[in-house]
Amino acid sequence: MKKIIPILASISFFGCSSNGIFNIKGKISMYGSVPHTYIGIKDSKSQKIFKISNASKFNLKKLQNHIVDIQVKLEKEAIGAGFPTVVSVIKVKR
Repeated sequence: MKKIIPILASISFFGCSSNGIFNIKGKISMYGSVPHTYIGIKDSKSQKIFKISNASKFNLKKLQNHIVDIQVKLEKEAIGAGFPTVVSVIKVKR
């Protein structure tokens, strides 16, 4: 029963997306501790943090502390604490 709950949670969150593509509106920030820092976005609705794998391609480091709306593709589900869901950015809307 414990294994079903995370699966149902991920289906409900990503269920309405097609091919793992969805929109996130939230604040861009730097997360983690040195030397394992990463640029991520905190979703304003679910308060969930997503690690952005291609942040340098879209120069998101300069958008820290700004609220943006981005279209992303799911790359890897969250494993646990310290290992957030990994996404890659497709399009940035400011």
